[in-house]
Amino acid sequence: MLPEFEAAALGLKKGESKTFPMKFPDDYHGAEVAGKTAEFTVTMKDVAWPHMPPVDEEFAKSLGITEGGVEKMRSEIKINMDREVKRRTEALLKNQVMDELVKQCPLDVPKSLITGEQERLIEAARNDLIQRGIPNAKDAPIPPEMFAEQADKRVRLGLILSDLVKQQNLIASPEQIKASIEETAATYEDPKEVMRWYYSDQNRLKEVEAVVLEENVVKHICSLAKVTDKAVTFEELSKMS
Repeated sequence: MLPEFEAAALGLKKGESKTFPMKFPDDYHGAEVAGKTAEFTVTMKDVAWPHMPPVDEEFAKSLGITEGGVEKMRSEIKINMDREVKRRTEALLKNQVMDELVKQCPLDVPKSLITGEQERLIEAARNDLIQRGIPNAKDAPIPPEMFAEQADKRVRLGLILSDLVKQQNLIASPEQIKASIEETAATYEDPKEVMRWYYSDQNRLKEVEAVVLEENVVKHICSLAKVTDKAVTFEELSKMS
């Protein structure tokens, strides 16, 4: 929302309407209206504000807790927060390890590998646009240069990880793959159905295997490195990238 539009809506009560002119900025992202003045009519459908509700049985029910009340709600929130902390810390640690591996292992990478990776990234980006319902996504031009740096890093990292896994025998065992799927399935209402979904497709299992391989590499590198833990709040952790 443009600031002028929001300012014009201030003071309106539910059901009230207001007509006002508004000039679009010259650098507005919609080129067809940039720098032009339009007349708007806005009707206030509802007025709401953020507030802290009482933490009671009714509040727990509103979150889908039908039995156990507030105690059950707090327990489930804690489980979810613990799961999110684990996910975030593991992701941050993995990124640090992977960045350091690329930094410490310079390679001469064939240009053909980088070009092929760029094409895969472009295809993935196009499929994402199609799924989002973007018009003409199939024909939208996507410059390969957008993915040059990312493709180069992914190819280098892939070669490093492949060699490291072979040297240190860091392959993903069936037990590790199963444990990883079970951890993911536990976040759904029907874990057994999620398990069946993964095991019914070899491509899905390969995706999980790739994740487990990366986890094995991270554990191996951390066992050789000097690791320093840093205490942060949940809010600080959620903002880290």
